[in-house]
Amino acid sequence: MQITRQFFLVAMLLPFFLVGCDDNVSDPTDLPPEPSVDSTVSEEVQAFKNQMKQNLQEMQQQINRLAERADTLGADAKDQAQLAVEDLSDRREALSRRIDALSADSAEAWADTKDEVTKSWNELRDGLESVSNRFRNDNATTPDAGQ
Repeated sequence: MQITRQFFLVAMLLPFFLVGCDDNVSDPTDLPPEPSVDSTVSEEVQAFKNQMKQNLQEMQQQINRLAERADTLGADAKDQAQLAVEDLSDRREALSRRIDALSADSAEAWADTKDEVTKSWNELRDGLESVSNRFRNDNATTPDAGQ
């Protein structure tokens, strides 16, 4: 009985004595952190923001060219084109502010937000194309000219 008791005590206390004896065992806190989903999403958000900012800068140049073209149109067409240019500029600015405010709260929220911003971008791009096509003819005096 005495031997069983001693064996039991040694078996119970041995792990406490062995802790820290092997210097070759790495501490889990010494390992480099694995990239978290949040940091991956943050990188994706930043890349998306950069691409959208570049797209918006290019769009502003197109809007500026459209505004210059509007100045060459007849009175009615010029007024309509200028209103359309103002609307496009306002929508572009609103989208720019929305892109500036993007953040990666979670992967799910980011996916939804990215889809919404992409949809807004597509609508703005389509609006610019529509207005540009509408006032393509520099000699037009009305938007219906040539029809």
